[in-house]
Order: sequence, then structure tokens, then C-alpha cells
Amino acid sequence: MKKYITCALGGILLAGCSPSQDANNKELKLWYDSPAKVWEEALPLGNGRIGAMEFGNPLEEVYQLNEETLWSGGPQDWNNPNGPKHLDEVRKAIDSGDYKKASDLWKKYSQGPYTARYLPMADLKISMVPSGEVTSVYRDLNISNATTTVKYEMGGVNYTRTSFISYPDQVMVVRIDADKEGAVSFNLNLDSRLRYTTSTDNGTTLSLSGKAPVYVANRDYDPNQVVYDETGKEGMNFVVETKVMPDAGTISSPNDSTLSVKDANSVTLILAAATSYNGADKLPGSEGKDPLPEVKAAMEKASAMSYDQLLANHLKDYTDLFDRVSLTLDPENAMDSVPTNRRLAMFADNDSDLGLVELYYQYGRYLTIASSRAGGLPSNLQGIWNYHVQPPWGSNYTVNINTEMNYWPVEMTGLQECFEPLSNFIGQLAKNGEQTAKVNYGIQNGWLAHHNSDAWAQTAPTGGYDKDPKGAPRWSCWPMAGAWFCQHLWDHYAFNGDEKYLRETAYPIMKGSVEFMLEWLQKDSSGYMVTNPSSSPENRFYYTDKNGKRIEGELSKATTMDLAIIRDLMSNFLQASSILGETDRCDEVKTVLATLYPMQEGSQGQLQEWSVEFEEQDPHHRHVSHLFGLHPGKQILPRRNLPKPASALLK
Repeated sequence: MKKYITCALGGILLAGCSPSQDANNKELKLWYDSPAKVWEEALPLGNGRIGAMEFGNPLEEVYQLNEETLWSGGPQDWNNPNGPKHLDEVRKAIDSGDYKKASDLWKKYSQGPYTARYLPMADLKISMVPSGEVTSVYRDLNISNATTTVKYEMGGVNYTRTSFISYPDQVMVVRIDADKEGAVSFNLNLDSRLRYTTSTDNGTTLSLSGKAPVYVANRDYDPNQVVYDETGKEGMNFVVETKVMPDAGTISSPNDSTLSVKDANSVTLILAAATSYNGADKLPGSEGKDPLPEVKAAMEKASAMSYDQLLANHLKDYTDLFDRVSLTLDPENAMDSVPTNRRLAMFADNDSDLGLVELYYQYGRYLTIASSRAGGLPSNLQGIWNYHVQPPWGSNYTVNINTEMNYWPVEMTGLQECFEPLSNFIGQLAKNGEQTAKVNYGIQNGWLAHHNSDAWAQTAPTGGYDKDPKGAPRWSCWPMAGAWFCQHLWDHYAFNGDEKYLRETAYPIMKGSVEFMLEWLQKDSSGYMVTNPSSSPENRFYYTDKNGKRIEGELSKATTMDLAIIRDLMSNFLQASSILGETDRCDEVKTVLATLYPMQEGSQGQLQEWSVEFEEQDPHHRHVSHLFGLHPGKQILPRRNLPKPASALLK
């Protein structure tokens, strides 16, 4: 029996209630009285795999499309065999206090290539035929049912455009209606920022076939910015197909990139898309799957159904997840009649709009459902929505905090099924990370991952080897992502109690991470076990060298975050071992846990970020990595651990 959580000001109620929109049976909407002017103002739709940003322009509508597996490049040999030869030199430099030398050595011998880039797929454009002045513009994203609606009046006719992306049927559906017969006329186009060709089929279907680059630069000074394989063999292939299904009217194809509809009563558009991605270990060109059969199968199935059937399938699937949690803070819904952009502006000066807090909370759940569904990849740095060929930070998996944060709400907001993509991805990282442990560190047991990954599950340090002047050990030297991910595996078990999942999936991966850490940890001159080298992502510190010069440092040893993650990993491993009746490595883990370098309190009563009380290069750094033990870890519990006000220790 599923549990549904209803939250109100008076407390939290767990009940086996039937799904509903919320306690007041209201719909939750982001709504606006004008079209989006820039991409960030467009509204996101998604089914975990296909994503769309809808701009809501009455006459010139754009759906900027993504598919979660469309990335540059492919799997590569990213490990660096020079690492083990120079690891002792790095450690000795840190032990002697020459932190700059340690960073220089790391950068020269231990970094690998940058990850692949997540790419935009195509733009679907609907150009309505003008028939008068456009007035009464309205657009919304209804997160209660995962649909968008655009309404406007033109020439005395009221138009409505409704859109959704179905997970059960794996298509995007757009419905264009008018309150007057024969009033729907438009041109339909598909294009892409990548290399592509278009064609029409039988005058009802518009298709786009595309090719992804084999390489996209990480830096603007790279002489090779966007590189395609001119032979056409390498690089991902993708296909987008849109079928036009009008009620009355006529449809024609004036050229191979346009379909024209005239004088229809209404029109349903069905869009299917797929890529040649065939798993993290297969080259997308020469070894990839043909995306066309997948597109044709989805299109054939969906186009045989009515619009009402497609919508019903979508609503049942989505509301089964979304309606599990209801949050009510403002029973009066006083501000729902105000456009969302104005509510946000007003909230900056007056935070009494609790209805906006409700909306914000549920919007996070909506985005999780829209970007992470079973059978796919986990949500990336921008979920599944991106329009740049060279997106910020590659729109990849930044796994020193961002990916983990994406999945913090999953277990506690009733979206356990949305965890499956990350669980599967961690399994692929564990497989690749075994090789990285051997090649980059000379460690024969266990696995690890560093701060960046991609659809190919890269596990080695990035940084452009030693060629990129901006490659930085403060983020590349961080072999802790695997251990942090193990917390998510344990939490998934802790929330659902599935012992089969713990035994067959979570525990072997957790054990592999523990085995790596048992070899990675070093006994320090203090007698404690420490990590060396160690960084606190992505911060820096100042220190004084032997000549009295003030220098900026990036690497040291025993950073607070490292040790907090390891404590969390090993504690959870011991609990899992006890539940499963396993004893292997447990005594060794208990010994190490008892001798891990402890947290340090600084001269101002603060929790130190590093084992030494360095001067912080950026005291207000956006990463607060040293607070891992407070959250998401469970090592600092204010009521138990802090005899003084929490603000004093944690500042």
C-alpha cells in the first residue's frame, strides 16, 4: 500500500488517502500574461527522457527540445597511468607543507580529459497564420498534471494550445484548438543547432535526422571548439519525428522542412525522438543502436490513440507520483491570481506569500519527475533542459554536490521510483571506477569516482591533463564521489526496507567503495587515519611557505568533508553488514572508524574546513563542503553535539 503525505501548518499526517491535487483541491500553476522573452523564462516539460522548453508565443511558438542521451563524444580512455608513479611525491610535498608543489605535481601527472557535453536536440516551431490582433495572452505550467497551456484571442477567435510529454507513451503531444471551426492554420518546422537534414513523409510527418559532434571544447581558448567526424562514422545519431493529425482542413508540404495546415478545426501534433546511445560502454556511432525504429514504434503506437487516450495515460502515470504529497501553508490561496513573475518580485520584499512556498516545494517534485524516470539516465546539471551546444559546465554530472542535491528530495517526498536512474548510474560508475582505482592510484580493490561525469560514466579526474592552464586540483583531486553516492544507496534502502535491493545492488557497491577507502587512507604522523592528497571542493586557502611568503593552496590532507563522507560510508556499511549477516572487512572498518582524524574546532569556534586552520581564500564560498557531517550526514546533531549555540560552531 502506498503512503501519501499531507503536510499542513499543524503537522504531518501519514495516511492511505486517495490522490488529490492538494488539501484544497486546487491546481498548482506557474502562470504568466506574456510570452517568454529568453530561454530561462520558458516553461519546462519532460518525461525523464524527452525534455522541452515552451516559450508560449501565440504566433511564433518554439519548443526547444532535448533528449537525455544526446551527448558529444563517447566512452574513452580517460585514466592516467602516470598517477601512481608520482603519488608518493604529492603526499610528501603535503606532509612537508609545500602545498603548491603538491598541486603542481597532481596537475602534471594525475589529471585526465574533460567529460562529454550534454547537447540540445532540435527546435519545433509552430508559426500561426495571423488573422487579426493578438490579445488576452495567457500561458501556464500546471504542475498538478504536468501540462502547459497557452491561450490568446486573435481576430475574434479564442485559441488554446495544450502540451505534455508522456512517459507511458514516450511522445510529446501538442493540441491546438479554436472556438471557431476552420480557424486553425499554421506552418510547422523542425531545425537543430547540430548538423541535420529534414524530410517530409506523405505530407503528414516531418522528420529530422541529426549528427552530434565527437568533441565539444570545455574552454573558449581551445583551438577545436566543436568537432564533427567528417566520415560520419563517429558521434551520436538522433532522429526527431512529428506527425500532424488535423481535424478537417488541409495539410501540405511546400518543401522538405515544412508542413502547412490550413483551415482545420483543431490539430494534434505527436513528436517522438531517440538517439543512438546504447549504454555507457558503447561508441554511439559505430556501435550505437539505430534510433529510427524506436521513433517509428513510438509514433505508430501513439498515433493510433486519440488525444483523449494519450492525455489519460499521461495523467494517470504522472498523478500516481505527484499526488502522493500535498503541502498546504496558505488555505486561502490569496495570491494565486497574481502572475508568478510578479509574485516572485513581491516575495523579495515581503515573504508572507506562503502559497508561493507551496508552489516552490511542489515545483521541485515536478522537476524531479520530469527529469528522472525509470529506464533512463539521472538528471544532469540542468535536469534534461539545455539549449547550448557549449553549455555552462558542460551540463554534465557535477558529482561533488550538484547531482547529489538533485536527488535529496526523492526519498522523503514520495518519489522513490525516480531514484532508479541514479542507482543504475552509480552501478556503471562502480564498474568504471574499479579501473580508475587501479590505473590512477595503483589500488587493486574497490572503486571511486571524481567530481565530474557524463553519459559514458567517466570516473577519472578531469582537468585537460596538464595542458589546460585552468585545470585545477581544487576540484579535480577529489576521489570521494563514489563514497558520497553510497549514502544515496543506503538511504534508498532505509526508506523502503527492500532487503533484496540492499543485498543485490547497494551492498556490493558500498563494499567496493569501502575497500577503496581502506587503501586510500594513510596513517598520519598524528597517529590518525587521513586522506592525502585532499581537497575541499572547490575552495582554496592561504598558507605561509618556508620563506615566509603568503601562497594560495588547493591540496592538503584530511579535509573535513573527506573524513565526514568516509565516516558516513563506513557507518552505513557496518549497519548494512549487520542486517545482511555479512562480516567481511567489518573488523577492519571498525578499527579505521575509531582512528579517523577528528573534526577540528578553530580559534573562532568554527568548524574548520581543513585539518589545519588555514586562512580561507573565499570565506563566503558557495560550497560549504565541511558541513557534510551536519547535512546530508548525521554526525553533527545540534541537540546532541552542540553545547554552545549551533551558529558558533558552524559559522
